[in-house]
Amino acid sequence: MRSTYKNVTKKQLSNIRRDLRFVGRNLKLHVVGPYAIAEYETEHPRSVISVDRWRKNFQAYVDGVDTSATWSSLDLALAHAIAFRHDGPNTRAGIYFVKGVQNEKTR
Repeated sequence: MRSTYKNVTKKQLSNIRRDLRFVGRNLKLHVVGPYAIAEYETEHPRSVISVDRWRKNFQAYVDGVDTSATWSSLDLALAHAIAFRHDGPNTRAGIYFVKGVQNEKTR
């Protein structure tokens, strides 16, 4: 049986890197099959302490398409990307999945 999942192509990766030039310092690009998650830092405008000035953010892409959401952790970004692929752009399934997993840990 042939899989319907495609890996992110090199052209899509270069487009993602090009789009990220304007958001902040690009740190890493995590790729898992059809999902690409860009890790970058943005400068927090209200911080006066230089150590806390930069904040990490994660932007998810599915098949090279931006999901138009920024997350505070890699786990949230990946869960959202998977839900986005299956449910579409207005899904909340990724957030509920992460909440369920976090509640399981505390039991």
